[in-house]
Amino acid sequence: MVSVAVMEKCIICLKDDDTSSLVKLREKGSQGINKASREREGQILASAGQFVHQECRKSYTNPTEITKTKRQQNILQESNIPTLRSKSNFSHKDHCLFCGKEAQLKSKLKGNDVFPVRTDDFQKRIEQVCNDRDDEWAVEVRGRLECVGDLHAADALYHQTCSVNFRTSKKIPKAFSPDSKGKENNYQGRPAAYGEQFLKIVDYLKQHEDEQITIAELVNKMNELCGEQAYSSVYMKKKLRNHFGENIIITDICGKISVVTLRDTASCVLQEFYHRPTYQNPDDEKKAIIDAAAKLIKSDIRSLKGDKENYPLASDVSSLKSNLQYVPESLSYLLETMFAEKDSKMKIASIGQAIVQASRPRVLIAPLQIGLGIQLHHNFASRFLVSTLNNLGFCSSYQEIQKFESSAALTQGVDIPGEISDNVDHNVRTLDGNNTFHGMGIIAGITPGTKRTAPIPRISVSSDDINSIAKVNIQYYKPQNDFMTKLNFSELRELRGMDKTACLDLLSLVVWPLKNPTPGWSGIMQMIHKGEYPGKSTVVFLPMIDMNSSDMSCIYSTLLFVSNQAHRYNRTPVFDIRSALVLESPDNNSK
Repeated sequence: MVSVAVMEKCIICLKDDDTSSLVKLREKGSQGINKASREREGQILASAGQFVHQECRKSYTNPTEITKTKRQQNILQESNIPTLRSKSNFSHKDHCLFCGKEAQLKSKLKGNDVFPVRTDDFQKRIEQVCNDRDDEWAVEVRGRLECVGDLHAADALYHQTCSVNFRTSKKIPKAFSPDSKGKENNYQGRPAAYGEQFLKIVDYLKQHEDEQITIAELVNKMNELCGEQAYSSVYMKKKLRNHFGENIIITDICGKISVVTLRDTASCVLQEFYHRPTYQNPDDEKKAIIDAAAKLIKSDIRSLKGDKENYPLASDVSSLKSNLQYVPESLSYLLETMFAEKDSKMKIASIGQAIVQASRPRVLIAPLQIGLGIQLHHNFASRFLVSTLNNLGFCSSYQEIQKFESSAALTQGVDIPGEISDNVDHNVRTLDGNNTFHGMGIIAGITPGTKRTAPIPRISVSSDDINSIAKVNIQYYKPQNDFMTKLNFSELRELRGMDKTACLDLLSLVVWPLKNPTPGWSGIMQMIHKGEYPGKSTVVFLPMIDMNSSDMSCIYSTLLFVSNQAHRYNRTPVFDIRSALVLESPDNNSK
């Protein structure tokens, strides 16, 4: 296309007022305009050599503008305004200007929804709203406005509800909307073949072993069977409840929405058992009885309320009564009948919870299962031992134990007063000298002892979360003076005399049994203690410092950590320092 400055007209707008923007069409440009004209059902036929404005060409060939024009043409054709008015016998005095329904003005009644047009500018404002809406309803209202020159003089009426909806770009109120009987008669509904696909979904749900199957997964499964026109999640939930009735539970578990769980009631199981075919073979009859009993017990297990957001309380783990109550009554009765011991409550609770955990592994955390795993890991720190017992079904998995310990550590924190620090050693001697640990351990003693009553939440804890709470800032110790360098030590005299106390240890061992009974450590503590016994203290483990406990920087950092913890509780820290290095350090004594 080449710009020209001759007096030619644009073939689209038929104007020549802006000759500077006129361009000469080539073959490709004329084909584009002809294509747009066919889509618009217009009369423009362009050819190479004709002229057109650049803006007119862009607007005329713009796909968005073409779609808008076609939509307006369809609305005008479908509305057929003169025919609608003749068919409905519309009258401005008897019908609503907006919905076309009958409207009667009753000024004496309160709450009347019909109002007359009282202002002269009402018609102009409605015309502006019609231009803004630009939809099918606006076309109908514009047609009624064009039939009369003055609405106020024509005594036009309107419903207040219709007026508000029309001005706020809403639809016609349901009370005044056109009848939709024809649409209801033409509604086909879901194909009958979907019923067969739904029954397949029901069979899939019954045979599925995973209890945490969701409504969304069932919808996706049905999509695989019959395509994208399967049931929606809401309709699938409705169909399942209609099909199973009270035998289905749909809940939200562990962040999963609408988890489906089937529950066989006792009446259904017994009814199915009594209506079973009679077997001639005693073995088949025995299997049928066992199968019915298993369904009854499994139904009771499924009725247990699952909670995987919190771990069981320590009081529930240690209480035999609580552990027995955790086992369903039917399962407890079965185990009690099978065991030969007179007092088998502990075994009933242990084996019963193992069966419950195996039946619903992803929903429940049995108290004895998690408790045994924690105890084994605390006493032996053996992953092999915990994993082996987990495979046998006697305790929780090693990963679950680690998750519990991380959750407990993050929940407890380190903001606890009453710290005690001492050296801690692990793998003091190894063959290659590696993997040894010699550091500073810190614990907190709380007297009287306390027990945690709040449950520990089951949360995902990262290594960064643990590092944020289990952290002791290391402050490197710098001597304040050179006092030690100025000390002069004299040589020690060599001791050559005989030690007369060398055999006192042997004498004490011989004399000790001959004396009257002497109290031990606990007896001495009881003798010197005054007042009531406060009870056993609670010991809480705090972070360790991976430094040599004899290192001055390690000792200095420990003292600062304990001091800061005491200041958080507005307490004056009192140190009982027993480290020889600290006592013998003149610099520390001077401080």
